[in-house]
Amino acid sequence: MITCSKPGCGRAGAVVLAYDYAARRAMLFDPGDERPPPHLYALCGRCAERLSMPRGWTLDDRRDRPPLFAPEFPDATAASR
Repeated sequence: MITCSKPGCGRAGAVVLAYDYAARRAMLFDPGDERPPPHLYALCGRCAERLSMPRGWTLDDRRDRPPLFAPEFPDATAASR
């Protein structure tokens, strides 16, 4: 089991964190089957959701997960008019 890389957290790693320092961007990925390479970090779900970026940085969440809300569809009655 891979544990969260955040100091003081012992939860199981559920997300992979990577940094692109030149672009000032952090990226979250779904974990693969292997241990992440040394330049990537494992985070538990709680630490990943609480992750905050320094000023000027962006967070690119590339995890495959179902959307929190269903997409909005146009009103079917309006289309039939």
